[in-house]
Amino acid sequence: MTRISSIQLLRLLFLALSSPISAGLEDEDQLLVLGLEAALFDSQNIERRQSLVGRTIESICRDQPGQTTASNGTIQSILLSGQTTEQKCRFTIIAPPDYQIQMSCSVVAIVPYTNSYLTLVNVIDDDVVKPFPSRIYTSKLNEMSVSASYRSSDRFECKWTIVPSSPPATSEFKLCRHWQTTSTSGTIQPLDRDSGPSRSCSFWLQAPTDHQIQMVCLLVDLTITSSSLKILSAADAGGDPIVPNRIYSSIRNSLALYSKIGSSDMFRCNWTIVPPPTTTDFKLCRHGETKSASGTIQPLDYAARGREWRTCSFNIIAPVGQRIQISCSVVNFTYPAWSYLNLNLNTSPVIDANNPLKNKTYISTSNELILTSRICADYNSTASAGRIQPLDYLPWQCFFRILAPPGQQIQFTCPVVNLTTSTFQIIGAIDVDTDGSSLLMSAARPVLNRVYTSERNSMLFTYKFVQGDSLDCNWTTIPPSTTTNFKLCRHWRTTAPNGTLQPLAVMTVGESRWCRFTVTAPVSDDQRIQMSCSVIRLNSSLSSLKLIDGSPQFYNPIITDSPVVNKIYTSNGSSMGVETKLNNADWIECNWTVTPTESEITQQQYPVYKLCRDNNATVARGMIQPMFNVSNLSTICSFAITAPSDRRIQISCSVVKLNDFYSFLQFYDTGLTPIFDYEPIVNRVYTSTRNTLKLDHRVVNEADWFDCKWQFV
Repeated sequence: MTRISSIQLLRLLFLALSSPISAGLEDEDQLLVLGLEAALFDSQNIERRQSLVGRTIESICRDQPGQTTASNGTIQSILLSGQTTEQKCRFTIIAPPDYQIQMSCSVVAIVPYTNSYLTLVNVIDDDVVKPFPSRIYTSKLNEMSVSASYRSSDRFECKWTIVPSSPPATSEFKLCRHWQTTSTSGTIQPLDRDSGPSRSCSFWLQAPTDHQIQMVCLLVDLTITSSSLKILSAADAGGDPIVPNRIYSSIRNSLALYSKIGSSDMFRCNWTIVPPPTTTDFKLCRHGETKSASGTIQPLDYAARGREWRTCSFNIIAPVGQRIQISCSVVNFTYPAWSYLNLNLNTSPVIDANNPLKNKTYISTSNELILTSRICADYNSTASAGRIQPLDYLPWQCFFRILAPPGQQIQFTCPVVNLTTSTFQIIGAIDVDTDGSSLLMSAARPVLNRVYTSERNSMLFTYKFVQGDSLDCNWTTIPPSTTTNFKLCRHWRTTAPNGTLQPLAVMTVGESRWCRFTVTAPVSDDQRIQMSCSVIRLNSSLSSLKLIDGSPQFYNPIITDSPVVNKIYTSNGSSMGVETKLNNADWIECNWTVTPTESEITQQQYPVYKLCRDNNATVARGMIQPMFNVSNLSTICSFAITAPSDRRIQISCSVVKLNDFYSFLQFYDTGLTPIFDYEPIVNRVYTSTRNTLKLDHRVVNEADWFDCKWQFV
């Protein structure tokens, strides 16, 4: 190629440096700049080749057979003048056994075409499709390939050398430099002074057969949100973040560390290889697998396990053709919905035993059985006041519940809230989350200094704290309210026959709260709620006031989403809900009263009994209904009606509303078989065959309602 003058060279250099691609240029400008860089690159080829004395120079797509065993050299693109389609080639470097190859690219100028790339194959880093300039990449074994697809405007130049693959003398291994080892102990940490974007690398440990590997990370400081560090092939679940100072044990004789880390991240993990266990008293999360003919398995004790959420598995393997019997003498979880024990009996199709019954024997259908358990040291408090803060070591994930005496409520506030990547969920508060869902589902970030009040006498918190975040919260229990002047977000529900509803007066400027309130008739389903609002002042298009026919928690019909001042609205049933989203500049004032209906007169002839409160009746006529404020939801309540021996019982239900899949209302007059499945048909008359009739109702939520009358015949 013809040389260009020094003036031309300086001009091209100035244009290239003054028009960087990173400045957001159009595609045509990027092509021009890269073309200038390519010209500068070509003008220096002769000098570069002359300076690389004793170093092999390979031009990809030209030099064949496309591989070399040279101990060092340079691989570079060749000129493809006028070529408009990509040139695709591959070049392989092969080092002697027990050696690795290291490569660094000083020039990587790839025009962002769809099919242009420069990929390093068989390196420790994952998915190197465009090497970062000056970063050193190391092969896994003794072979590395360069795969390229490029046009005439693309340029690259990469140098390689071979290095021994023996472990470092200090047993301090570096991630992305070392890939695997059989060393009995050592330390793994990131490379020193490794600048540039985040890189993903793996590190594999291999122990002798039947041995285990134990790893503990004394330091885990990931400062970048997208960074991650995980231990794979351990008894612990691989998806959970690493907890500092926790001992991780391999299931078998291998363990892997996978990472995506940036230049500011730091970790330091130590490992050691331990001989096979001689005990038959195995510990979950410490032992991962056994071939013992018999033994016991139980969790680590509290001190070794820690307070945080921990999920682990344990494999039992019998000789081929044999089966495994297992039974549990103790199965005790504070919160079975979150802590669990699962026995995978390895059947086909898979049949799991979740939370196995105490002392029941389970038998696998093959020679393998997998036991998986998640244990969280959940904490309950019945204190009338207290404080919540994260532990010193993070991350930490668990549950915390505050339980007040029946009839009381809990008020909860956080004077310190600094959550960037952590989550903190409040379950059981009156407030509704900003997306309209109940806080029973989500309240990931509590508002600073906001006072949250519980619906009932309990409040549950789920949290996952990450290092660098902070939280400090207090709670206190409060006695039952006797007021008739109710406040939104402070009061949740009432059976008062009349009263007033207003917003809280302590909202700060700009604060917006979404809360619900329900009025329920105190006597029966035959009463109605009448409500009118003397003041409705909504100063924002985002503010709202809705009146709902029934409880607002269960998506009942809306009476109106734009009430008119002083207009009286009447419920169709025995309850009315109010749903509001108000800010500090809004104000409402609504009043209600409970009114009787003509059917209430019949209540003297049909006295009302409540399931879960009353157990039986012997009167000739009566009415049975569900009871509000059941302390233990998801329970079955029974009610028995007994007539004289020569009489029978007729019963009919004018209303049957079961709002959950698991709810049911069933009648029994003999034996264990119900008269019908799940729920009676409305207004159908059922007659007993004996002088007794039993009702069973599964209470799943308080949205259920039924009204059933009986008489002797």
